[in-house]
Amino acid sequence: METPVLEDPDLLRKGRVDSILPLAILFEGSLVLVAWGLSWLWGQSLWKHLADATAAQYFRSILLGLLATLPLLASLLVSRRLPGAAWRRLRQVVDDQLLPMFAGSSWWGLLLLSVAAGLGEELLFRAVLQESVAGWLGGEFGGWWALVIVSLLFGICHWVTPAYGVFAALVGAYLGLLYWSSGGLVAAVVAHAAYDFFALMWLLRTVVPGGGQPRD
Repeated sequence: METPVLEDPDLLRKGRVDSILPLAILFEGSLVLVAWGLSWLWGQSLWKHLADATAAQYFRSILLGLLATLPLLASLLVSRRLPGAAWRRLRQVVDDQLLPMFAGSSWWGLLLLSVAAGLGEELLFRAVLQESVAGWLGGEFGGWWALVIVSLLFGICHWVTPAYGVFAALVGAYLGLLYWSSGGLVAAVVAHAAYDFFALMWLLRTVVPGGGQPRD
């Protein structure tokens, strides 16, 4: 039996997927523990942000989250066509560096990653940080300042390029407003997870990972 050639790009790509995807899921999932630890330290209850009173309210929150995904996906489509060096650089980084890490991933693996990211990041940034900062600042505009501050922090934590950081900050503000307007975290978690999943699936199917060119 022949020994596999380590330089084979297919083998290298599969090796990256096998290692990166579980690590990404583990990292995003660990944010739930970080959120829980901070909420315990600061005397908050995470469950109240996820617990809607009835099944009907859960259903409405899930439906609202799915509908709220549509503007996010539309913004992704727009960002793929915006002119300018900053947006070209963003597309280059996504196509040539980020997408190859997930090329060949199963749909259920990407779904699990998206759910972990939606739950972990929304618990941490919206339920814990946004609520805590609003409480610390207080006053009539404390909540709005908290939205701005946490959205900027969200953008910084997703800083791959300046354009990506700005885009992520705007998405963070959108999800923060969704969290407020819906009266709970379920809609924001669903919107975040659904956006990540559909965006990854669409990009991996329409862009040649590492080539930066649309598929035929």
